[in-house]
Amino acid sequence: FAGGIPAIGGGLAPAATGGGSWTVPAGFDVDDFLHIAKMYFMRLQAAWDAGDERDIRTFTTPEMFAETKLDLMNRTEATHTEVLELHAKFLGVEEQGETTLASVHLSGMIRESADGPAESFREVWNLEKPKSAKASWVLAGIQQVNS
Repeated sequence: FAGGIPAIGGGLAPAATGGGSWTVPAGFDVDDFLHIAKMYFMRLQAAWDAGDERDIRTFTTPEMFAETKLDLMNRTEATHTEVLELHAKFLGVEEQGETTLASVHLSGMIRESADGPAESFREVWNLEKPKSAKASWVLAGIQQVNS
């Protein structure tokens, strides 16, 4: 995560590492997925800053929530994140059994304190949802991308 949140959950998306077999299935709405990913990014920054475990739980996998909750419990100071710039690049979709996985590369500029400098960030976010239900995407993992 940006905003002082450590990278947690899930393995690095194959599309980001050059491995795996990622596609864009017929009918997959890339623009909608990118909108959701950006919305989750903004929402996670706000929930992290507020220490809002309840909200974080609503759009993360149980594993991702457990790691985030632990990180929140170990946080030693309050945070305030201002997202100055946010870009999203779709990486691909992979079907794994009854689960659809999709990854997005998020980048941009954030400020972590009112008087602090703007800093760039690059992350890969992995989202998933079951194929069988009309479920929403949930955040399953975040990895920092080294420049």
